[in-house]
Amino acid sequence: MTSGELLWIEDANQDPLFANDPMVTGSMHLRFYVGAPVRLADGSTPGVLCVVDDAPRAFDAKLGRALQNLADGVADECDRARAAEIAARAPPNWR
Repeated sequence: MTSGELLWIEDANQDPLFANDPMVTGSMHLRFYVGAPVRLADGSTPGVLCVVDDAPRAFDAKLGRALQNLADGVADECDRARAAEIAARAPPNWR
């Protein structure tokens, strides 16, 4: 199940895209996954903030919003760090 940008897998054993994945069938026994993209201001997505469990879980909009808010906060911090790095390398008369 997806909600906006979230990827929410309630039970990976029952999902045709993930049922044969080694993280599902192997020792990790992953059943639940929800991931929120970390999308930077330039449109790139360097990663995903995710939560996993070995038990299935039904969709929960509150958890989804909280995870997306955390991912957005990570993206904001990455953007700030990138801007500070660029500013630090700029010639003194550009600052």
